[in-house]
Amino acid sequence: MDNKSISMNKIMNIVKSAYEYYNLKISDITVFDLKNLFFTDDLYESVSKIQQDTNLILKDNLTNGCVVFPNDSNKLASPVMFLRTQNLDMSNMLIAFFHELVHIEDFYKFAEYKNIDISKIKEMKNYENFCLWSEFHAFYSENLYTYKFVDFSNNTNDFESMEHVYVENLAAYLYRERKRVFQNGEILYYDISRILGRIAFPDIYDKVVDTDCSYIYEYLKEFFPQESQFEKVNSLYRFYVQVLRDGDILDRLNELDDLICLL
Repeated sequence: MDNKSISMNKIMNIVKSAYEYYNLKISDITVFDLKNLFFTDDLYESVSKIQQDTNLILKDNLTNGCVVFPNDSNKLASPVMFLRTQNLDMSNMLIAFFHELVHIEDFYKFAEYKNIDISKIKEMKNYENFCLWSEFHAFYSENLYTYKFVDFSNNTNDFESMEHVYVENLAAYLYRERKRVFQNGEILYYDISRILGRIAFPDIYDKVVDTDCSYIYEYLKEFFPQESQFEKVNSLYRFYVQVLRDGDILDRLNELDDLICLL
């Protein structure tokens, strides 16, 4: 057995444990079968083989995973997940895996709430803005679940030290994001949800920075220096935080639509 096979076996064992942890500690995710998880060096090429309208964002180096849901064109029976292997260590692989599991959970709950088959979700009112919510939710959850899983698996209590490193690196990450999005000439709604999710993890699930959340506003104002723009994004952020805590996003989809329209 070569080193690559040994490495992939190790990865699959850890991913299987993470999948079982999600089902045990977070939510029933059995609608996704691990046999439908695939590893690839080229997300866009792999997804394009089964999905016609593949999003160009999969070509960038920032995207490490993707879920394809069943629809009328791909004829899938259940969701398929791809994780990008290029330049990813085990920690980032877990983060990407938990990120995509959150999307699966979100969109199956959305379909159930709308009382439709998962293949019809794109036809529903609120779908596009719910995608933005799910991005926020996934970026908030990916590190939270990864750190909890590591402690659970190793029977350790290192969550605080892991979050401490996250907070220390957050400013540098947001600086790179700000530079990237403004080089592109505009900031997309997707970018906003991603940034807010990154900020929300230490803001909501905080064991490091105590109750001083002033840094949250400093980061947001760096991205949105105009007062009117900042207030709109801050209102969206506070809405995201509230529905995350209350667990009632599906009952407040029209409010989400209104806030997105104001951006």
